[in-house]
Amino acid sequence: MNSPKNTDRTAALAAALHAAEREVREIDGIVPAHPDLTLDDAYAIQRALVALYERPVVGLKAALTSRAKQVAMNVTQPGYGTLLDFMKVDGTLRRSELIHPRVEPEIALFFEDLPTDRMLASDEIAVLATGFAPALEVIDSRYKKFKFTAVDVYADNCSSSRFMLGRDVLPLPHPQLELAGVVLEKNGDIVQTGAPAAVLGHPFTSAAFVLNLAIAHGVQLPRRFVLLTGGITEAVPVEVGDVIRCRFGGIGEISLSVTE
Repeated sequence: MNSPKNTDRTAALAAALHAAEREVREIDGIVPAHPDLTLDDAYAIQRALVALYERPVVGLKAALTSRAKQVAMNVTQPGYGTLLDFMKVDGTLRRSELIHPRVEPEIALFFEDLPTDRMLASDEIAVLATGFAPALEVIDSRYKKFKFTAVDVYADNCSSSRFMLGRDVLPLPHPQLELAGVVLEKNGDIVQTGAPAAVLGHPFTSAAFVLNLAIAHGVQLPRRFVLLTGGITEAVPVEVGDVIRCRFGGIGEISLSVTE
C-alpha cells in the first residue's frame, strides 16, 4: 500500500471526521477540497481516525459489496471499515448519539487466530470461521445528506457507527446460507427483503476479499474478532421510537429499539 502524500493533511482530515462524530454534526465531503486524494490516502485517513478513538478494535465490516453501490461509487471492488468496542449495542440504539442513522441486516462471521501469511480463498471461510450469527449494522455517515464518494466513505471508516449481533453463535457449515430469506420490518411493516446472496453472491466471498485486503494493508486484528460481511438489503433510516425487527430464515431473528 502506498504511503499517504501528506501526513499533516491525513491527520487533519481524520481529526475533522472524529470531531464530527463526537459532536454529532455533519460536515462537507473531503474530496471537493482535496480532489487528489486516492483510495490509499482514504485508508490512511481511516487508520488515523481509528487511532484517535483509543479504543479496542473488535473486528471489520465489509462495505460496497453490491454491484449497484460499486457503480454508484465508481469502484470495482468492496472496501472495509474498522469496528471498535463501543460500537456494539445490545437491543437499544441511542438516536441522540448519531447524525442520520440507517439500519441494514447482515451476516456476521466470527474468527479466531486467522492466518495472515497468505491469501485466503472464499471456500476456506467455512473452516476458518468459528461460527456465524444474524446481525444489524447501523451506518451513520458524517457527511451532509449522506452524500459521498468512495474516497470520502473509506476515510470516514465506511460509515461505521453501531452494530448488534444475534444472541447465539451458530455453527458452520450451514446449508445454502446465501439463500436464507431475510425480512426487515420497521414498526411492524415489511420495508426490505433479500438474501445473503446479495453480498457478492455469498458472505464467504465478501469475507475472503475483505480479509485479504485488510491483511495486505497491515491491519492488526485481535486474536478473536467479528466480521460484518455486508448489507443484505438497502439501509433503512430510523428515528426515536422506531423498532426494527429482522427475521433470517432458518437462522433466527434480531430486534433493535431506537431511543432518545
